Amino acid sequence: REWLTTLLSRKTMPRNAGLFVALGVTQFRSNVSDAMGRGNELAHALLGIEIDGGYWAPDKLGAIVHTSPTRAPQIALAVVLGGIESHVTKDTWRNPTGIAATYFAQLVEWGYTSSEVEQIVLDAATEKTAEELTSE
Repeated sequence: REWLTTLLSRKTMPRNAGLFVALGVTQFRSNVSDAMGRGNELAHALLGIEIDGGYWAPDKLGAIVHTSPTRAPQIALAVVLGGIESHVTKDTWRNPTGIAATYFAQLVEWGYTSSEVEQIVLDAATEKTAEELTSE
C-alpha cells in the first residue's frame, strides 16, 4: 500500500490509468462498488486524507474534485485501486481471481515488484490462459 501511495502522489498518472479506471467501474465494479458503499476508506488513506465523521459524512474526495478538478484522475484511480486492494487478502494466492491477476499485472506494468505470493496469482492467470488457448 505504501507503493500505491507513492504512485498516487506523482504529478502525472501512470500510462493507461484512464483505461484501468474504466475497467474498475465496469469489469471490476463489484469490488469497487462494495468499497465505495462502505466509504472507500482505503482510497482516502492512499491519498493521505483522513475520514472524519460517520457513514453519512460528506465524502472528502468529492469535495477535492470540486475544489481541485485537475486532481480528478488521481482521485478516480485511488477509488478504483482502493476498491480492488480492499478485496485482496493474505489468502488471495490460494484462490486467485481474474480481478486480482489483472490488478497485480497492472501494478507490475507500472513498476511495482510483485512479492512471491502475488507472483503465484500472476502465474496462475498465465497458466489458465495457456490452458484455454490449448483447449481451443
